[in-house]
This record gives sequence, structure tokens and C-alpha cells, in this order.
Amino acid sequence: MWAKVEGFLDTTSIDVGGSAVLKVSTRAKTWSAPWAPSLTINADVTWPPGQYLLKLESDDGGETFVPLVIRDDKSTSDLLMQSAVTTWQSYNGWGGASLYTGTNGRADVVSFDRPYTGNGSGEFLGREREFITFVERAGYDVSYWTNIDLHLRGELAKNHRAIIIPGHDEYYTVEMRKNLEAARDAGVNIGFFGANNVYRRIRLEDSPTGEARLEVNYSDATRDPPTGKTMSASPPPSAKALRQTPRALSRVPITNATPSKPIG
Repeated sequence: MWAKVEGFLDTTSIDVGGSAVLKVSTRAKTWSAPWAPSLTINADVTWPPGQYLLKLESDDGGETFVPLVIRDDKSTSDLLMQSAVTTWQSYNGWGGASLYTGTNGRADVVSFDRPYTGNGSGEFLGREREFITFVERAGYDVSYWTNIDLHLRGELAKNHRAIIIPGHDEYYTVEMRKNLEAARDAGVNIGFFGANNVYRRIRLEDSPTGEARLEVNYSDATRDPPTGKTMSASPPPSAKALRQTPRALSRVPITNATPSKPIG
């Protein structure tokens, strides 16, 4: 049922009044999914900020979900809920490999330009939805973003009393960590309600689809284009860039920044 129709959006979140391009296909076997746009979703003021699951249905009985966060960048809500989409993507094996496993080995780079495996919801169901349901039912003053927004526009975190991380927020860029700690140092509370947070270092690169669409985590630092000895420039964001290779279990000790410092 889930494999009969699949889709993804060109962004993980949009501000109120923004738009997202939905790309849908009923068959694909590639690392990334260079599908033509199927629909542009315009989130006008009738769409309240929140975490959405768009449901796709095909004529042959297929159905799947596509997650989307609608932000409010002008919000000063008490709570800011953060969705851990980089962790979702690290475990996403759509097309043949994740940062953990693969048909021919593990990947060094994974792309947001593809659906999530299974029912398409990433780790939202079972990791984050339940906490969000509690917060909404309790009537807390809350707004939403993803950890990619922490990377791109992290200064906005200072507009809130607390950042709430309900799920498994493991994969962090340097910018994400700096912005999280800057918010903490400015007096913003941080609530971790999951485990294994701020643990593995990544970087985000652009793809033809947009900003911060490639998640990079090389297992061997000498092969990583920016610092490696065997490659002088980043490969293009294609199937070649998404090659599958073994990935070490330990983190590369590039800095002395330990996970315990931001999480306590």
C-alpha cells in the first residue's frame, strides 16, 4: 500500500504565507527523486502553524504521508517545538541506503529530495506526534520549526521561553549547536524529552532543489571533500555524491565539543 504512491516536498518547513512544492510519483528506484512538481501548496493564513502530515492517495489503493512544518517566524510563543528531521533523514533508506545501512553499504550523503521509507512520515509518528498532541490539548502557547531552521535561522530561538525537543534529535551541524547554545546562554530553556541528542556531527549542503537539502556525514574524514586528501572538491549532488560506503561507529574528534555540554 505505502509503495504504490510516494512523494516529498522541496522544503521541511515554511513560514506562514509561504509555499512548498510537492513532488509525487508512483514508481522510482533512484537515490534522489528528480521528479517534476505535482502541486504547489500555499499555506495562507487559514493554515495555523503546526506539524502537518499530508496524505497522498492513488487510484490503485496506494497511500502515503508527506510531513511539513508550518512556522511563524514572527512568533514569540512560550514554547518552540523542534522536529528532528536530520535524524529522520539519517535513518531513511529510500532508494537503497541510509547513513546506517544500504544494499551495497552505507551512505556518506543522504538527500531530502526523496520520500521517507515506510508510510512516508519519517519519525514523526511514534517519536513526536504524541508529545505535540499533549501540548496542544493542554493549550500551551506554542509554535513550530525543524532543526534545519535551527541551522538556518537559529537567532529566532531567542524569541521564545523554551525550545522543546520531543524526539530523537541526534544529528547536528556546527551552526545548529552554536545557535542552540546561544539561545540557552540568552536565557532560553531547553527541554529534551528523548535520548541520544546533539550526538553526531553533520553538515548541510544545497541541492538543485534548494538550501540545506543534502546531509553529509562521511565515515572517513580523509575522504570528505573539504578536508580529505584524496578529493579536492565536492562532487555534484547526484547519485555519485550519494555513494554507499562503510560508516564508522565512533565520531571523528574534530572538536572538543561533547554532547553533554548542551544537554546537561
